[in-house]
Amino acid sequence: MSYDVVYLVVAEMEAFESPDVFPHPCTLHPRRYKLQTIGITAANTWGLFLLVLLLGYGLVEIPRSYWNAARRGHLLTKTQFKVAKLMTEKADAEETLEDVMEEVRKLNETVKYNHPFRKYIDTILRKVKKVMGVKGEV
Repeated sequence: MSYDVVYLVVAEMEAFESPDVFPHPCTLHPRRYKLQTIGITAANTWGLFLLVLLLGYGLVEIPRSYWNAARRGHLLTKTQFKVAKLMTEKADAEETLEDVMEEVRKLNETVKYNHPFRKYIDTILRKVKKVMGVKGEV
């Protein structure tokens, strides 16, 4: 009886080795499929790594942002810091504006009415007065 089992196994193996049966795709181009497998594995590993990293960050950061937004003291401190920064920027801008206005005033005094650049100075003065309003007196 054992000979019958061996005979059936050998007969089935011969059937798979016959040319009319399609071979497994990995036997056709083994390097290509190995590289493809390595590429897919690397992409999945990288994706899982990013998922764990970003999910871990989100699990901590999102509740923290809600917690800090609900705390009035924290929000007040944050807003005061922003206001102080804006006030510093405003003071720097006003100082720069004063310097530019001083240069325009000096140009207005040095460029005479018969000079070819006088029309440009007049254009600058009109635009400064238009933008500055009352404070635009040069």
